[in-house]
Amino acid sequence: MMQKKGSSTRMRNTWDVYTRVFMRVAGYVLLPVLPVLPLLPVAPAHAQFFAFGQNKVQYRKLDWRIIRGPHVDLYYYRAEAELAPAALAYAEASYDTLAIQFGHEVAARIPLIVYASHTDFEQTNILPFTPPEGLLGVTDFLKRRVALPFRGNFAEFRHTLRHEMVHVFQLDLQSESYNQAPRSGRFAYPLWWSEGLAELWSGGEDARDIMVLRDLTLSGRLPQLRQLTYAVGGIVYPLGGRIHRWLADNYGDWRVPLMYKEANRYDTFEDAIRATYGRTLNQLSEEFQLAMRRDFYPSVNSLAPLPVLGREITRLAIKPTYLPDTVNADTSEGTSGEVVYVSPSTGYVTIYRKNLAGGKPHKVVTGGRTANLESFHPFDSRMDASRQGFLLFAARYGDRDALVVWDLKRSKMAGRYQFDRLVSILSPMWMPDRKSIVFSGLSESGVSDLYRVHLPDGKLEPLTQDRFQDLDPSPHPDGRRIVFASDRTAHGREGAINLFQLDLPNRTVSQLTQGAWVDEGPSWGPDGRVYFTSNRDSVLNVFSVDTLGAGRRETSAWSGAFDAVPLPGDKGLLLGGFHDLSWNLYRYPVDSLARLEKFIIDSGPAPGQWAWSLPGATSTGTAAGEPYRRRLTLDIAAGDAVFVPGYGGAQGIAFLMSDLLGDNLIFGSLGSFQGRRLGSVFENINASAVYLNRERR
Repeated sequence: MMQKKGSSTRMRNTWDVYTRVFMRVAGYVLLPVLPVLPLLPVAPAHAQFFAFGQNKVQYRKLDWRIIRGPHVDLYYYRAEAELAPAALAYAEASYDTLAIQFGHEVAARIPLIVYASHTDFEQTNILPFTPPEGLLGVTDFLKRRVALPFRGNFAEFRHTLRHEMVHVFQLDLQSESYNQAPRSGRFAYPLWWSEGLAELWSGGEDARDIMVLRDLTLSGRLPQLRQLTYAVGGIVYPLGGRIHRWLADNYGDWRVPLMYKEANRYDTFEDAIRATYGRTLNQLSEEFQLAMRRDFYPSVNSLAPLPVLGREITRLAIKPTYLPDTVNADTSEGTSGEVVYVSPSTGYVTIYRKNLAGGKPHKVVTGGRTANLESFHPFDSRMDASRQGFLLFAARYGDRDALVVWDLKRSKMAGRYQFDRLVSILSPMWMPDRKSIVFSGLSESGVSDLYRVHLPDGKLEPLTQDRFQDLDPSPHPDGRRIVFASDRTAHGREGAINLFQLDLPNRTVSQLTQGAWVDEGPSWGPDGRVYFTSNRDSVLNVFSVDTLGAGRRETSAWSGAFDAVPLPGDKGLLLGGFHDLSWNLYRYPVDSLARLEKFIIDSGPAPGQWAWSLPGATSTGTAAGEPYRRRLTLDIAAGDAVFVPGYGGAQGIAFLMSDLLGDNLIFGSLGSFQGRRLGSVFENINASAVYLNRERR
């Protein structure tokens, strides 16, 4: 895959090594001998990937069909009928662009297998294991298959698809180089090179990439290029992408395809670098270190690390929510209550509660240990404790998510709700009436909308119904409005997300913020303002806006501040932050807010929405709706022979065949032995075959 695509070694902890980027554009590369070249750690960190058990279950049979483009065969099922043409069109557009960038045409057709949700993707037989939530794409070396799920966000899907298409070209160039000179030296490209190029040519950096790069540079932990050679953690994605961009700016991007086309001339990666760029790896490393310092050191004048601006509550934790508490009062800072958060500090993803005044955290519930609570989706889903004594969160149960109501006083589940047409539930929030809940749901066809469920009967009410991704709903205290984040803005196709308001009585949607940036995680504050995270100045920080469009910066962290929760009584913010390569929680005092500048978010008219389908998408396929036909091809074959003079010999061959989806396998072997007479070889032939159908496990 090259996780986003193992090595079990990572810096300190799975979450400490840039888990969010690590959880976005993954790509496993399956090799004939080494099954996986991952970015994900192996067995020692299983619990930290939020997976329960070791079994892969096929919950339902998918009716696969094919549409074919000039270079790509797209495999899809009926739930993806609307997505498939747009996906194929972008895959073909990616092929055309990459063919020019690499100066190369891929020798064979590219199979592209698309799933309508990550839940369906987890049932794939293309991989020999259950893909964790952070894995968003795979590229198979043997059959050159690209497989990826759609999670409701078209920009994320396009990024992952282009990323994996880069790997297809890389693998094809490497195979061509070997075929031209099979006896020449064969070196391995380090992960930062292959993944960094795939990141750069699939969209470049985002604010979370820059968050990690700035933290590494300002903390003095930026590694040398030689130190990155054997790095396999998520850090290789932002660093590799920035290195490639710097190399292209200073030495020309034409050198990249030259590295691949002349690889068989060199014995090591360092030899190829020296010949292609005219510099040793150490020389390039020193130049890159200087460039990074020049880029990020000036930010110290206007930004500061979170431990200086606020008070650290706990390390290795994310997604805080405020739990009112009338018993334990924080007299030192004038706020009573607790913070509830998610942390993997014990090896399993666990929900904790901790008093704001200090003290030890108390465990609420642990995920990943029972079938009832397989995963909490910690990076994608918020929790809510605004109803006294009850905590809301989403958890995986069986083939789909469940909405969980947890009784904090009794430490037990008070209710669990699942819905036939929804596979994913994210960020549930109590409505002010305390009798209903709003959340973001993903349907079986990959459509993300807002929903309201009425208690106790569990009646589901759709609030939005369109192709755009709607996330993180937050109801106003009056119960008549909901603010949420969505890509329904004009720049949504390119990855922009803005804030919108849904008026519940008349079901109208109005735009609250706008621009070619990402505004996410909105939450109403006690002062009537909406607090949210934004990358509008390339650094993740907390901003706020009122209903008239008057905006204000609330934090000035140099690496990242997000998931803000306003405290009652204008007592500051609870927020998550990235510092020292770790996700931590902080309390940001109100006096820090007063120093920050104010501005107008936007007072102009809202631009139009983008169209879901791509131009010409309906005409890309040449055989729309062709049914999938099972066809077994040879994956691997191996044989040996033994001869002992005067006694005889033995010989045999074993092979493995499978279909494109990996559902049907045939293991076969053929062998024979003979004594001193050669003719006895035909008298002692033995053969075996095993057929395995994995469609309905």
